[in-house]
Amino acid sequence: MNKTLLIILGIAIAVGVAFFAFTSHRPSIVETVEVPAAPVQVTTPTATTPATPPATTAAPETAPAATDVDSVAATVNGTPIMQSALDDGVDSIIAQYSSLYSQMGQDFRSLLVGAEGFTMKLGIQVQALDRLAFDAIADAEVASRAIVVTDEELAAKFDELYTEFLASNNLTEESLTSLLAAQGMTLDSFKESGRKNIRESLLLSKLQVAVAGPIELTDEEIETFWETNKATYSTEEQVRASHILVKTEDEAKAVVAQLDGGADFAAVAAEKSLDASNAQKGGDLGFFSRGTMVTEFEDAAFALEPGQRSGIVQTEYGYHIILVVEKKAAVEPALADVRDQVVEDAKQEIVDERSNAWYSEVMASANIVIKDPILSAARQQQVSVDLGLAAFEAALESGAVHEPYVSYIIGTLYENKVQTLTRAKTQLEAVTPPETAKIAETAAQIEEARAKALAAYQEALAGVGADAAIQARIEAVQSASAAPEVEAQ
Repeated sequence: MNKTLLIILGIAIAVGVAFFAFTSHRPSIVETVEVPAAPVQVTTPTATTPATPPATTAAPETAPAATDVDSVAATVNGTPIMQSALDDGVDSIIAQYSSLYSQMGQDFRSLLVGAEGFTMKLGIQVQALDRLAFDAIADAEVASRAIVVTDEELAAKFDELYTEFLASNNLTEESLTSLLAAQGMTLDSFKESGRKNIRESLLLSKLQVAVAGPIELTDEEIETFWETNKATYSTEEQVRASHILVKTEDEAKAVVAQLDGGADFAAVAAEKSLDASNAQKGGDLGFFSRGTMVTEFEDAAFALEPGQRSGIVQTEYGYHIILVVEKKAAVEPALADVRDQVVEDAKQEIVDERSNAWYSEVMASANIVIKDPILSAARQQQVSVDLGLAAFEAALESGAVHEPYVSYIIGTLYENKVQTLTRAKTQLEAVTPPETAKIAETAAQIEEARAKALAAYQEALAGVGADAAIQARIEAVQSASAAPEVEAQ
């Protein structure tokens, strides 16, 4: 099962890596978090959510009435998804992207402005809605199959992950308590949230197995899986090392002098190392193989024996002093050595394939009714450009939508059609003899789509006053119209 591990939550600013990293995401039958880029068309920033059918905008008779406190954003097979839940889901996804971007020194939220930001956030809303839709479907399936997680199963898994979390982050329960307190949280609430996420993860794992059905593997199938995946069971030579990173050579010489004088390596790393990701863990980098670190650092580390310390090693990051703690030799096991694990992995691959197929089927057949016509149109656009385009245009024509950036999205979809039609025209021109009538018809369709894209962009710009992204698209379309023989890029 592919899980998104090490997702950094708000608490991670202080803790380093959140405990919920092990538990807070659905397996692969939902989605894999992917850093989004500003799209040219409305897209949900996720790699694995299958295409789903367009949702209708008419509320079903079974849809519950909105309340003053909250409102119904959508229904899934008659089950309501509240607006507050959708808002929380959007906030959660944005927080995940913000954490990922912050590691690269970027502010993700600054991207959620203007036309491109509106488009990106709309994609995130679709992603959040699909997560909640699947939650509703999965919960119903779990209930119908009477799948349960016992208290004993939950306690065992919690203890396993919690112990791993503390060890991998060099934390004690006392130090974790202090870090949580600095964030306004208690250890009890932290653990309770962890248990809740673990229970949900275990339920979903059991659901995957249930929908996959029984799996019996032949010796031939096991052998085939082994031959295909043999490399994953081999390990290269690895070294576990700690390091102290400083800015100048003089600082490095001073550190070496301290260590030569008997100072504790971990204590000096905690005090002086510039590598904040591991300084408080004594500079411990864990195990790594060749090709992981920069060449100078790697060559020095692999040349040392356990317990040996390097001299001063210069890299593009500064000056390092390296201490090798442990080494592991390369291992290439035979099938007999790892047969049980190979069988387990082969079965899990089938579980993943079958459960993904089940997910696609249930999402495709679900009756998902979305209240917001813009969000409904964005979801329909995932199925096809034409469906999304028709839905966005209908939303504007209804007079119920007064969002100028919708016109920008319509423009991007017409540009998308230009690209598709241009490729079709190129293929037609490659046929011998050329289909002149079809080529002319396609060329006219290209110009019509360009004209509609330009009109939509101009309408959007008139509505917002100024937007560099919209202006850039206008100029690009005008340039392409002036030189129609140049293919749209």
